[in-house]
Amino acid sequence: MSKTLCSPKANTERLAEARSIFTNLSQEDIDWTSEKFTDHFEQLGSTLSYACRSGMMETEAADLVQRAQEHIAQLMDMSRWKAALISVLSQFLLEVTRASLVPFEMDMTLTLIYSIIPEIPKSKVFDQSLDIEEDEAQATYLLQSTSTSPESVLPELFILVFRLLFSTKQALHFTGAVESRLVLYKYLYNCTFYQGKLLREGDLACLLEQCIFLDFTSAESAGAHDLVNWSMIGLGRLYYNLGFGESTVSPRLLSFAKGIFGLIPTASTNFTQDRWWFLQSTHTERILCKDVIKKLEHLSRGRDMANNHDISSFITPTMDNIHALGQRLLPKTPVPECPLPCPPDVYQHWITEVQDYVFSMHLLIATKYINLVTTNSGDKLFGDWANIWNSIVLYQGHIYEMVQLHFAKSVMELISLRPWNHPNGSAKSNLFHDFIWDLSHNWCWITDMESAKLLAEAIQLHKDDPHFNGMVWYEQACVDRCMEVIRDAEIVEEPSVSQ
Repeated sequence: MSKTLCSPKANTERLAEARSIFTNLSQEDIDWTSEKFTDHFEQLGSTLSYACRSGMMETEAADLVQRAQEHIAQLMDMSRWKAALISVLSQFLLEVTRASLVPFEMDMTLTLIYSIIPEIPKSKVFDQSLDIEEDEAQATYLLQSTSTSPESVLPELFILVFRLLFSTKQALHFTGAVESRLVLYKYLYNCTFYQGKLLREGDLACLLEQCIFLDFTSAESAGAHDLVNWSMIGLGRLYYNLGFGESTVSPRLLSFAKGIFGLIPTASTNFTQDRWWFLQSTHTERILCKDVIKKLEHLSRGRDMANNHDISSFITPTMDNIHALGQRLLPKTPVPECPLPCPPDVYQHWITEVQDYVFSMHLLIATKYINLVTTNSGDKLFGDWANIWNSIVLYQGHIYEMVQLHFAKSVMELISLRPWNHPNGSAKSNLFHDFIWDLSHNWCWITDMESAKLLAEAIQLHKDDPHFNGMVWYEQACVDRCMEVIRDAEIVEEPSVSQ
């Protein structure tokens, strides 16, 4: 019809031919709800009907041609085509998710749907930059009614339903947005690590993180306990799917954790009183600290670069993270600052000082995990202990006395529960037998007398238990170190004998 109205014929002839084409169309052909499309469709029909009057002047016909072309341009706008495409895609996904299976040749079917409108590349279907009307966007709200069982909705389908929701700008703010996010969090909770990995890899725009951020800052979360609880669970699941348990921190996980870290101080009491709040905030600190430790390993190998100003571009973001962590974990202890440019010996001295600072925070975070295991009645061993162990087991530096004391108190709390009497495989038993006494081979960083006394007392409780079956890992080395610290402190405090 657009070509007909642009033909070289007289305007009255063009209108007559366009009218003939239009009579073969029906409003029932519109396959999705769109007030804007319906309005222009009806106005186009009225314009063409009016144009069929006899005796019309050519100038009036030219005006009607222009008016008809404007309506057609609106009907053929890329946003309207996208709305139509989304409607077809939504109907397809609705049917296949209800069927609880991946349909035969699904990829071919999807390619066919995408190719209906060749002007819109496949990559643009889920692109929010090409927006549509609010009523047209309703076709994307399929997630709110989708099953949360990975057995019912396989990952390949769930990813498409999830991305369909975010294909428009209305995704986070429509009436059922909360229900959609609850579905997402429950799916993350129910799915396997592999299924979560597929969802993460299909989420190239980091939409999962956007949902968590929204719930941390949304007024909708103020009185919605269920939403808060599930968003906290979703946060934990997403951390693990982004690689929390790995030895290095991916850029995406680091970016996400930094975003959460920045929101923690302003979180509402609905979050801070949630049962998982302390765990997830500790996970957040752990991610940032783990990344800093890896960066410090790089910096410690860069002694020959101490006079090179280029190293400052690497140090600055690392120091920013150290400062941010320090304000939360060691607020009364100043961060050792890097005196660049400086000679290699001064640079190395700074590396030693900042490592002491960071590893003190590292042990403090480990202490939080010990406290979580001690105070929790479940059998979940919180924390990535394999990586915690790997970072500190050979550390020969200094741990701040305040941190040593926190660690000693947490160990005493654990020992007081007789973890060796707990079932094999339980969290308290695993922590005691597999990690606590293997955190150091020589415990050289135990230097505080009060901490040494607490640890020695805790180990004695273990030895005195009727079910004592011998020392675990480097437990004997720990008590030996503690006794050495106590003896040295007593010698220093011993008063001089009067002559």
